[in-house]
Amino acid sequence: MEMENLRQLHNAMQRIGADMQQFPYRINNAEFDCLFVANQKPFLLCLTSRGLSPLFLKFKVDAETFEIPNRIDDDGYRLLAKLLRTDGSSGNKLIPKEFLAGLDSAIPTVARHRQVPAVDVIRLRPDITEHRNRPYFDTWIYWTEREGASSENQAKTLAMMGEDALHHSLEFKCSSKWSATPTGREWKTIPMRRQTSSEIS
Repeated sequence: MEMENLRQLHNAMQRIGADMQQFPYRINNAEFDCLFVANQKPFLLCLTSRGLSPLFLKFKVDAETFEIPNRIDDDGYRLLAKLLRTDGSSGNKLIPKEFLAGLDSAIPTVARHRQVPAVDVIRLRPDITEHRNRPYFDTWIYWTEREGASSENQAKTLAMMGEDALHHSLEFKCSSKWSATPTGREWKTIPMRRQTSSEIS
């Protein structure tokens, strides 16, 4: 289905130069923290439920049409139905198209911030698996003795900094290095210098 409010939010983000937005969503008794990611294609819409055992859902969004497939994978469907108490036992049934339509109607159409804090991106993206305790970009590690970044590092680079940073990593066979404390560094401004093994730890 086409996500019209999400399209309007993206238009608002472009006006202020933002590539991510975070916003809440509440349905039935469930609350979600949502993250819209527009620094890669397809775009992503991520939902993380609040509570002791968070449910994470990730939807791919067509960057041109803002279409989202009207389906949720089997495990996600079962867990979401349980969370929303729409597993059919009460006479209600979870219909993905209706769920997505309700979500879209609740999406804000005004962009509220230019950047989402790195710690929040990590928190709302459990699919980022490398060094989750290090959310801040530090520098690049340019490799000579191996082919380049690991798949986990590439995934983190894409999620945290977008497609341009990932292309840099692939082209120059380098890994992104991350810090547990803020560095204030931007990936584009780091000089291209190969580190020795003693500098990597």
